[in-house]
Amino acid sequence: MSSRRLLSSRSINRQNRAIHLSSQESYLSSLPDFQDQDSDVSNQFDGSESEMVDSESIESTSFSESENESDPESLNHNSSDKKQPSKKDYCEAVLSCMMSVVGLNLLQASSMVNLVNNLNFRFSKNPVLLPSARYHWDKQSKENLIHTYLICDNGHSHGPFKGDPKDFGFYSCYQERVPATLKSEKFFLHVCLRRQFENHLPSIPSESWNIASSRINDDVSSATQAKKIKSSVSENGVVKLTLTIHGDEVQAGSSSTVKIFPIFISINEIQPEFRRKHFFLANLFVGKNKPSVSSFLGPLIQELKSLENIPVSWIDEQNKEWKCTFHLVCLIADAPMRAYLRSVRQFNHIHGCDWCLIKASSSRGARVFPNLERSESNTLKRKHSDFIRFADSGLENGDDSLNQRFAGLNGNSPFLELSSFDMVKSISVEPMHCLVLGIFRSLITKGWFGTDQLDLFERDVNRNILREALSSRLLQIKVPTDFGRAPRDLNQLRFWKSAEFDSFLVYYLFSTIKGLLKPRVVKHMMCLVRIYFLSHRGQINREKIDELRNLIEEFQSGVAVHYGTNFLTYNLHILTHMPDSLINLGPNSNVSSYPLEDYMGILKEKVRRSSNIAPSLVRTFINDFKYQEILLTKINDWRLNESEMEDFGFNKFVEGNGKTIYMKDKVLPVDKIKFLRIIREEISLEDNEVEFFKSVSINKKRFSSKKYVTGKKRNDSVIKKFDGGFWEIISIVRIRSQGPVAICRQIPTNAVKFDHSGFTGRFVIRIDHIHEVKVQKRSQEIFSLIMLTAKTKKAFYIPSTELSPKHQRDHVVDPFLVNV
Repeated sequence: MSSRRLLSSRSINRQNRAIHLSSQESYLSSLPDFQDQDSDVSNQFDGSESEMVDSESIESTSFSESENESDPESLNHNSSDKKQPSKKDYCEAVLSCMMSVVGLNLLQASSMVNLVNNLNFRFSKNPVLLPSARYHWDKQSKENLIHTYLICDNGHSHGPFKGDPKDFGFYSCYQERVPATLKSEKFFLHVCLRRQFENHLPSIPSESWNIASSRINDDVSSATQAKKIKSSVSENGVVKLTLTIHGDEVQAGSSSTVKIFPIFISINEIQPEFRRKHFFLANLFVGKNKPSVSSFLGPLIQELKSLENIPVSWIDEQNKEWKCTFHLVCLIADAPMRAYLRSVRQFNHIHGCDWCLIKASSSRGARVFPNLERSESNTLKRKHSDFIRFADSGLENGDDSLNQRFAGLNGNSPFLELSSFDMVKSISVEPMHCLVLGIFRSLITKGWFGTDQLDLFERDVNRNILREALSSRLLQIKVPTDFGRAPRDLNQLRFWKSAEFDSFLVYYLFSTIKGLLKPRVVKHMMCLVRIYFLSHRGQINREKIDELRNLIEEFQSGVAVHYGTNFLTYNLHILTHMPDSLINLGPNSNVSSYPLEDYMGILKEKVRRSSNIAPSLVRTFINDFKYQEILLTKINDWRLNESEMEDFGFNKFVEGNGKTIYMKDKVLPVDKIKFLRIIREEISLEDNEVEFFKSVSINKKRFSSKKYVTGKKRNDSVIKKFDGGFWEIISIVRIRSQGPVAICRQIPTNAVKFDHSGFTGRFVIRIDHIHEVKVQKRSQEIFSLIMLTAKTKKAFYIPSTELSPKHQRDHVVDPFLVNV
């Protein structure tokens, strides 16, 4: 009986689907020809009049609105210089947009192209056809020269092979002729760097470069390793630029055992704020285990050697010709990837340190590294010459007892072939994996919440009370919209991202752990906060390095005393080498893994199936990269309306012409007359056209009045002047002739400082980016919000957050991590 009912329901569903399909076909056949009603269609689909907003609460405008308010061409800045795109270029841009912005893979893009072309064929007398997605990809692959290298059963790489895999032919290995076929985990892809540079560098705006820099050791491009390369005289006007190599691995899926191993390259002379947008994919392997490092890096190293000697030429947007050679000076990776790329022992080996010959031991099943005196640590430092001597000796997987200087070396790395790369000094002590995820997370999870046996807590406080009280205080903290994440409950600690641990360490820690942990433990943690701050910000000089060395010794000694010797981990030990890393490669803000993590997340999101992952990821990356060039070289020069620019994913509002969104304040302030009098004293007004707002968003930066943010999770009512003064926004006013201004009240503050009698002597720890609020008479001032958002050297304001746990005095912080 049940089977008959099931069959009857299936037949009814089939009938319903047939009726639905027939109704769709009859509807399509009855549609009129678009060419007969062009005016109606243009009026119907005009995006400029279709957006509806609540005029009483939100209104959108631009900085040029007061000048050309009624001119439709004002939607495009410098519209007279724009040109009309051709149908062919416009269609190619549409297809590239679908594959990059929308995120369609090649099969989905082909289906979409066929649907659009069929629509044009059916209803247009003069059809405009999108190009074939396959043709579009083949054209890009030829421009970027994607090479396939096959890995044979002997572990050797063979190639390069180009084009369709069925045309690869054969290769020879040990005089044996083997058919060249693609097998899972038996090939990797290499994207020609020289061709990428030639195609992409002309589209990078000139203001993004920092080639003629006067910086002194505040970036990797001006640090010691880069200076060694640039100190030699260039010939025939050739400029020497430096490169950083980024390596990591990520699972292809949450339940997959297959991993993605990409190698990215970045150019250090691109300014830090633009550098993370210009990562070049060099190598990509997908499999369960890494291939031989000599096979995987071989093609890339050969190309880097070529880039060192043969310059790349291009012409920038100002018709200036550049000839540059490129030299690798820095490697950014986590500990397992560093060991793989350099052919050394892993971090859990007895000689696992990448920078010195310290001998580790075991404690409760974990590898621990002893704290050494500074003089003893200096004698154990590794040298680049050790790697060269090891390679010359031919001791593959050699016995450590043969030569103590070779302890921990596992093989010969291809990096030895590069004259610009130092196997020790070019390796950064990466802050994300070392300080945040390595040290800080371990102390929280295993120290604070791991046991009650450690003498860390105040009286009547245990780990459960600490978790509840700390969570409550974290949830009271308000952060500005510049922060990607607001604080979360500690019960979700295992889901925290590295950025959340960052913010907790450098912003929230001081004001939340007071009264819960003992003062000596609080002061000890402030050493780590100060280390993080000094290593990220400002120029690297001798005074800063000396302070860092003292703080690191103090923190390492404190970990052994407060937490025990089993907390002397590899990450804690390599803090010893951070000062040398800062001297060689500059501040940690420019040698961080965060930009790489962004790209790794993008690659993982692009995985849509379990087969042919590597080719599809390279195709996706090349599509995205090519679309960036189209945005900068084509779409930016077209005469398009605002709706088209937004659909293409291009922010047409550049610096100085940004979009401003106002949220009107329906409840006017009680002291409105007082505010108007203050404005008239500062700015001469010819009329009374003054409007009050509760929040303003300019160039994606939000400013809000204190009254508006009360009771909210976010707080955008505090700004910081570059000379050190903090100001609280009382009200936001727009003047027709002047633009939006903020009436602010000064917040007197004191930087957090306290004496510390530690193991290295008595000293003062200064937490410069955290300030305690003083209760004093507050002065008022008017600031231009347009100036606050200007991205020039004259921009002397940065947004700030407020920390306001109810049990403590208020604190304000300088969010330096947001601005690096």
